[in-house]
Amino acid sequence: MKISIPKVVRPIRLSDYAPEFGEQVIGMWVNPPREKRLEFVDITERFAEVRGQIEATEDADELRELFGRIKALGVEIYTWYAEMWSQDGDEWTGEDVQALAEAALDTDPGLWDFLQESSLDAMSEYRTRKKLD
Repeated sequence: MKISIPKVVRPIRLSDYAPEFGEQVIGMWVNPPREKRLEFVDITERFAEVRGQIEATEDADELRELFGRIKALGVEIYTWYAEMWSQDGDEWTGEDVQALAEAALDTDPGLWDFLQESSLDAMSEYRTRKKLD
């Protein structure tokens, strides 16, 4: 191939969430291969399926098993974000992302929502942008 396609990373500025975060930035890989994009879709579909099963049951043993599956899917999501956020020099692990998510959910729940939405929005915006004349 005559053209090399680079990994494109876009900044997620935490100051867009709250100015008090200052210059902190997370770099989001916005042009991962189809396999990585489909991996995210698969995880979120399985997560939604298990949530539906949780809502539909009252059996304690089944609920324990389903909550275990939700926890495992959470680890998959954290690992996926870690890879997406590790393409610009910062090294994230699934454990790092999980610790951030748990800290945010404990003290500032909107931050975790912001990070997830902004990351996915950056990918979507990159894929759907139009050339400006």
